[in-house]
Amino acid sequence: MADLSGGEIGAGGQDVHSRAIRLARLPVWDTVGGARLGVALTGGAQIDLDQLRDLVAHRSIPNQQ
Repeated sequence: MADLSGGEIGAGGQDVHSRAIRLARLPVWDTVGGARLGVALTGGAQIDLDQLRDLVAHRSIPNQQ
């Protein structure tokens, strides 16, 4: 499995170590850099993790406390 933490600051300048809960819907047929997410998750393709982080950030629903 890929480590998506990528450092201290994630997509959009957000702290990846914050305790905020983020939900994102990512269908397996979505593409990241030309590769289908489902294929990448099964090890059949490599994806750019920066592009994946951007997709997750775009699809995330921020935690409303």
